Order: sequence, then C-alpha cells, then structure tokens
Amino acid sequence: MSTLRHIFLLLSLFTATVRTVRAEEMPDKALITPGRLYWASPWLEGSNMAAHTLNTFFLTDTVSSLSHAALTADYSEGNLRNIYTPASEVRAGASVSSYMRIRRTFLYGRFGYTYDYGQNSRWRGFADPYRSPFMLADSIPGNISRETYYMAAGAALQAGKHTSLGLLLSYGSSLLSKHKDLRNKNTVMDFSITPSVVFHTRTFRAGLDLTYSRYTEETDYTQIDESTEKYLFEIYGLWLYTSSGYSGTDHSRILISSAVSGNLTLELLLGETRIMNVLSLNYDYGSQTETGYNNLRYGDTRTLTWSDRLILTWGVSHRLEASAVSGQMLGYRFLQRQELDPDSGVRIWVTYGDPINSYSSLWRYADLHYTWRSARSMMQVRWEVTAGASWSDMSRTAKEYPVYFSQSISSVEPYLKLAGHWYKGRSQWSISPSVRWKHVYSSTPDHVYNVSDMEITIGETPLQLEGPLMEEYSFLASSRIDTGLDLRYGWTVPQTRGSVLSVSAGWVMQTALGDLMPEGAARHCTRLSIGFTF
Repeated sequence: MSTLRHIFLLLSLFTATVRTVRAEEMPDKALITPGRLYWASPWLEGSNMAAHTLNTFFLTDTVSSLSHAALTADYSEGNLRNIYTPASEVRAGASVSSYMRIRRTFLYGRFGYTYDYGQNSRWRGFADPYRSPFMLADSIPGNISRETYYMAAGAALQAGKHTSLGLLLSYGSSLLSKHKDLRNKNTVMDFSITPSVVFHTRTFRAGLDLTYSRYTEETDYTQIDESTEKYLFEIYGLWLYTSSGYSGTDHSRILISSAVSGNLTLELLLGETRIMNVLSLNYDYGSQTETGYNNLRYGDTRTLTWSDRLILTWGVSHRLEASAVSGQMLGYRFLQRQELDPDSGVRIWVTYGDPINSYSSLWRYADLHYTWRSARSMMQVRWEVTAGASWSDMSRTAKEYPVYFSQSISSVEPYLKLAGHWYKGRSQWSISPSVRWKHVYSSTPDHVYNVSDMEITIGETPLQLEGPLMEEYSFLASSRIDTGLDLRYGWTVPQTRGSVLSVSAGWVMQTALGDLMPEGAARHCTRLSIGFTF
C-alpha cells in the first residue's frame, strides 16, 4: 500500500504542477473560477475523465494548462450542532489541482491535505458516524484531531474522431484521534478507479463511466487513566445499545466497504441551447468485524442509491437545473456463538442461519433551481442570481425483537443567492450574499411498537439511549435559517499569462427556529482562502 500511495502522489503532483513554456495565453484565463468552469462544462463536476477531451473552450489546440493552488482555514463554533459535531472546530488545508493538454492527451491531477481539530466531541466512533448503523462509541466528551491526505490522477485520450477514453484514480487516507479516555484511533483508507468513455458529435454527446471503490476504517480503543471505570457502548441503529465496562482486552474492529457505481451522461447541443442529463447508480456492501483471527461479525450493510440530474442551459445567461436522489440502506446482524475449533484448538465465532435484517434507512431528496447571469461570455460575468428550493424526506427503522423503533423527518428548503462582480485594470472584486430557510413540516421523534403494532411510550424500554436519541433528533428536525456572505478579490500578476492571485473570505450563520433546540441556538462558520491560478 505504501508503494501505491507513492505512485499516486508522484502522478498527482506531476499533473498538478507541470507547466510548459510553450503554453499560449487563454483569452479568459484570468476570469476563470471553479463555478464558471463548471457552468461552461458540467462534465468536469463528474468522474468521467474521458469528458476532459471536450474542454477545448479553455485548453487550446497546442499545449496549454490551467492550475490552481490554495491555502484555506475554517473556524466554526456554536451550540446548533449534531451530537457528533465538536463544540468548536478549526480546519486548515492546502491543495493544488491542474488541467493540462498535450495534443490529443488531457491530464488532470489533484493533491490536498487538511488538518481538523475539534473540542468536546462525543459518540464519534467512526470518522463518518452515518456510514454504518453499527458503531462502537463512548459518551465522554473530548478533543479530537484528524489529518487527511487526498490525491487524484487522470488521463484522457482522443481515440478517434468521435470517441475519447479516460481513466481516473483517486486515493485518500486519514487518521482521526480522540485525546481523552476512552481514546479511539481511527485509520481510514479510501481508493477508487474509474474507466470512462465518451462518444461525441457536433450536436450530441454520450458518456459512460464505471467506478470501483474500496473503503476501510479500523478503530482501536485504549485507556490511559485506569482510576475510574469507563464504558463502551455497542450501538446498532437508532441508539439501540448494549454496554460494558472497558477492560484491558482488545477493543478494535474494522469496517470494510466495497462499492460499484456508474454514471450515464447524455448531452444535446442545439445552437446556444444545451440539455444534459446524468443518471447515476451506486451499490455499496459493507462489513464490520473484529480485527485478528476470531472475527466476530458486528453487522453488514447493503446500500443502493440512484440519482438523476437534468440541466437546461440557453446562452451564457440562463440555466434551469433539477435533481433527484433516492437511496436505501439495510443493516444485518448475525446469530453467533463461540465454539472450539477441533482442528486448531482455538475458540472461534460460528454463525448460524441467515443474517437478520435489523435496520433500514430510506432517504429521498429533490432540488429545483434557476440561475440568471448578466454575462458577456462564459467567463466574464457581472451579476448572478440563483433561486430554488429543495425537498428531503428521511425515515429510519431499527428492530430488536419483540419491538421495533421508527423515526421520520421531512423538510423543504427555499434558498436565494446573489453575486456581483466588478473588474478594473488588473483587479476584480466579488461579493455574494445568500440565505436559506429550512422548514421541517413533518417529523416523528421515535415510535416504538411491539410485534402487534401496539405503540409503547419512549422510556419504557431499556434497549435505547433516549438522551442521545433526542439530542440527535432535535438537531435533524429543527427548522433553521442560514445566512451567508462571500467576498473575493483577485489581482492579475503582471508579465504573466493571466496568472491571478486571489483572497477569499466567507461567513455563515445558522440560527435555529422553533423550540426543539435551546433558545438562541446558533452556529457560525468563518473561512479564509488564499489562491493562485496560473
């Protein structure tokens, strides 16, 4: 794995930093931002590397490149937070990315590093607690830190007059640690490989990309101060649990997840009008076991997700976009007991019967928004207005015979974002205020039923951690309003081919509405970024 990591590092650094002295100046290079780039070519937002051969609007027929390096810092604080979220959190990062063309070959590379430090984090058994309903966690607040490296390298080739081929590799690793007993150390690895193909004519484009990804996360719990007894909680959906006092025996487990996904993209070009549709499907199979030989199985998950995205663009000023997502996660537990292996003389875990479906999560999401721009070209924009609304519905069910537990939340979120851009000489300024209102119109905190579908009052069963359950629910089901402001200043460096040094700053304030969260509950986030586009 170390050799593979070094290969990705070299590839991504090469494609993210190499420039050629023969590169010609691009007409609107100094005006390019990620948002404008994705407007001109939504293909770049996806994983189809072969579609990079369509980027002739900013990569010329000769050798040319576009690179961006950035340093970022974020700070967030407030009591409007999920139960897993730290009370305050600092994040710092550095990244570099590049697009480059050498005749018929297109290259892409990205490398980045982030460091997070949070205070008073609880129940954080996994880096992403929603990846699996089965989790080993503790309730004692403590500070956490996380280091993350990520890299990607891709190449695309114009294989024929109407056909392009591509390959994209990505790799990421991170280490998350809690610095107070009980201490958990999480080691994460994420790898994916994506071959792709695109067929294109003057009026029609069709692309297909397939991805295989593998995710592993190993969790180890340790204790330094043994003067007081600490407890570990075995959580398996909607805060159903068992607990035991921590002992010196091994408390480690590994989560291994393999996924296959595919994206079918179709685009129709009719003069200044473009119609694009992206249909996606993903299947993920996860398994969680002890580390080592014994391999007690804690639970498996099977997740199926589909999504569709439709984009209608006419001219350089108008875009209408609609998207929908639907997914379901099923969790399975096993009936196991330890038996003596007659061959090895070692006690091993033996599984009886088929896995038992003990958890189900269903989510649906839809979004519709319209964007208007006052623009002279794809890259030279003066004003932008985006207005839209999203809808989401989520339900979760956990079973523990003879009862089952159910929770549901439905919400709608209208939003509005404005942006103004000004240019004078070598300078450019941008200001962008935004507002988003989340209204939860239907929610059920927790229904408990027995096998006869008779409702039981919460708290009558000892199977569930009611405090964490209601704390998480109060955050997820709380209506809120988000207001934000983004500022950016860019300066074109003299005697360069459109290189731009930029400084960006942003601020977001989330304020709770209603009575689920404490009165005055809010959270703010401030971010700063220094970038160099060349």
